[in-house]
Amino acid sequence: MLSTSKVRRIVLVIILQFFFIFLGQCEENERAEILSQAIDFEQKLNAANLLMENNFDHGKDIWASTATECYNQIKMLRSANASGETWAQQMLEASSTNTLRFYKINRINKFDMYYGCSSISTKENNLEIGGRYCKHGLDILLNDSALISTEFASCFPSGCNKNDIKNVLKKLKTNFIASQTHNPYEVYMTIICQSTDHGFQNTGEIIAVVILAVFICFLMLSTICDVYIRMIKKDGDIKNIYLRIFREFSLYTNSLRILSTKAPQGNLPVISGLRFISMCWVILQHSYIHYLNHTTINYGDTLPWLQSWGSLHYLISGFAVDTFFALSGFLMSYIFLNQMSNNQKFNPLQYYFHRYIRLTPAVGAILLLTLFIFPRINLGPFWHSYMEDQKNHCSKIWWPMLLYVQNYVESEHLFCQDHLWYLVVDMQLFWISPLILYPLAKKPKIGLVILALCFIVSIIAPAITSAINEYSNDILLGFNKNSLDAAINFLMLPWNRAGPWLMGILLGYILANKKGQIKKTFMILSWIVAILALGFPFFSYRFYQSKIDQEPGDYYMYWEIFYSGFSHHIWGLCVCCIIFICSFGYGGIVNKFLSLPIFLPLGKISYSVYVIHITILNMIFSSTRVEYYFTQFDLVSTFFSMVIWSLIGGFIFCLLFETPFLVLDNIFRGKLTNVPSVQNNIRDVPKSSSAPTEFELECQSRDDVYTGS
Repeated sequence: MLSTSKVRRIVLVIILQFFFIFLGQCEENERAEILSQAIDFEQKLNAANLLMENNFDHGKDIWASTATECYNQIKMLRSANASGETWAQQMLEASSTNTLRFYKINRINKFDMYYGCSSISTKENNLEIGGRYCKHGLDILLNDSALISTEFASCFPSGCNKNDIKNVLKKLKTNFIASQTHNPYEVYMTIICQSTDHGFQNTGEIIAVVILAVFICFLMLSTICDVYIRMIKKDGDIKNIYLRIFREFSLYTNSLRILSTKAPQGNLPVISGLRFISMCWVILQHSYIHYLNHTTINYGDTLPWLQSWGSLHYLISGFAVDTFFALSGFLMSYIFLNQMSNNQKFNPLQYYFHRYIRLTPAVGAILLLTLFIFPRINLGPFWHSYMEDQKNHCSKIWWPMLLYVQNYVESEHLFCQDHLWYLVVDMQLFWISPLILYPLAKKPKIGLVILALCFIVSIIAPAITSAINEYSNDILLGFNKNSLDAAINFLMLPWNRAGPWLMGILLGYILANKKGQIKKTFMILSWIVAILALGFPFFSYRFYQSKIDQEPGDYYMYWEIFYSGFSHHIWGLCVCCIIFICSFGYGGIVNKFLSLPIFLPLGKISYSVYVIHITILNMIFSSTRVEYYFTQFDLVSTFFSMVIWSLIGGFIFCLLFETPFLVLDNIFRGKLTNVPSVQNNIRDVPKSSSAPTEFELECQSRDDVYTGS
């Protein structure tokens, strides 16, 4: 028989259950009411309502407070629309429809008649009226979660500038919030408008155009000179050193060098294959991000795909950068140690200058284009908003970018060509490389101790940082509240990404000092390690996929500590094992594939492809006229098209902004006293048994070093 106290407890539990059920139902009803009010407000932002109605502001015309030119054109638009004039109807039609669509999550994207808006040009009462294409966004949050997130594409009269439209939207927002009896939600609105000014206007833009024009004319003259001399004389007949140097800037000659598939003796062609495939993997990640987040109408349908095995190649694509770090450490270590063993002196000034002159011209060129040239190009409905955002960030961070310190200075503006964070981390690791490489060359035991200590730091530092800040490694899933903070303050710091780079240094030391052949059993063991390391990210990331359906905020500290501390090292181990195996002839079909001649020219332009590919992706996606409907086939076909366009853009960028400065670098080092041909564009290092001995001084090779001798 139940006691009185137990009966009371049971009754209390039943009462509490009914209470919480009732409370939950009330919250659902309240949420539905708020959603209905939000939809009403969203409908008011439709272009037809926004332009044609005049009673939003307590019976007053909301446009009356705007600039005179804007208000006059609004009145003309209303009058012309009432008269059925074509241009007015086109302006109203060149905006998003007002159909709300919810695809499993509350995300709505609307854009269409960009080109229709941009083409509007008419004259009313001796007043020129054109179309100004704008995107105004609306985000309504309830308890910090998105209730509605939508973007409108609207066409306004050209006399209305961004501030006019922004003030109208702000007034609408204020009136809407004031009209609600309770306001448990937050409303955020943004506005970005296309410039109607054509041509280059300010001094900076004009100077940039002049600099580019003079530079390209110089390259063209060099090309004409080179082609003319090839037609009438042989290379050996040219005695004038200045003429020979001038010819080295020829676009024709440098094109031949880039496209050459002849590998120098002792070259390790597997490096070019790894570099190019990793570059494609980076393009895959960024093209998928653009496709999924910018223009996908059925975004909710991507969630099942993100939980499947089929999405893992995208979700773990961040390891492609670790391949670059491993290659960078390996090439730098191997060449440095071989040069030092040949009694070459180490000159720190020339060591750092050589690296800086190899990297920086391409970075400076993309900054120049981003700040002054690209914003004047109108490519589509998303281009202006993207370039305005890029210009705002780049104008504040250009000098830290040229000094490779933007992850410490003005880090809130890292979104200026944000993919270049890799170059920053790689350069900062290069700064400290002599502290490891010089002892390895002179006092190997001390150098190995320093290298071991660096390994320990590279494991402990990211593990502790992730635990303290509750950073998760599911960055591409984007469901963790700290994803953005983790990307900036965790993944873009050198000590957190040094693992694969240190692996590469160790491999370079091993190959530079190894004598004779390696036992077959050791090679088999290396293959086993490489396969296990390759499989680790695929199977381990399934853990993050399983969290998609869980409540946000759950943090698995011990797993994150392990993953942060070891995952990058494990991938670096995989890359180094493959290089090690292939360098001794045990790579089999893997070595044959990665050593295909086609990868040599593709590897040469990989640096330029890396620098320019984000801009090319945005050019293509910005010109999109319709929204994408997500399918896996469309996703893959989009990726392949992006690779092709990126290679074309990278080849042109390499010819214009990379190879000319490689020629200058050779001039500074006295390498052009004799005319170099395609074949002697090689770095010679002393041979050491069976290990690779020479590396091509390629267009893309940022990883070779120059000790200064």
